[in-house]
Amino acid sequence: MAYKTGNGIMTGMVFATWLTAIMLRLYCQWENRQRDLGRRNYLLEGLSPTEEVELSSKHPAFRYMV
Repeated sequence: MAYKTGNGIMTGMVFATWLTAIMLRLYCQWENRQRDLGRRNYLLEGLSPTEEVELSSKHPAFRYMV
């Protein structure tokens, strides 16, 4: 009854958390699709195998998982 402000803030934070999680999931799916289609292969041009390893999560073979 007397906690309207606190409950409103908490509800807003829960909603924002869910929205952020959904957006992250959609972004990961989109980025993985771009990598599947070969649109990130340009990152490998002119790199040695050692430099390819150093790309880490930017390497086109890397896939995001949520």
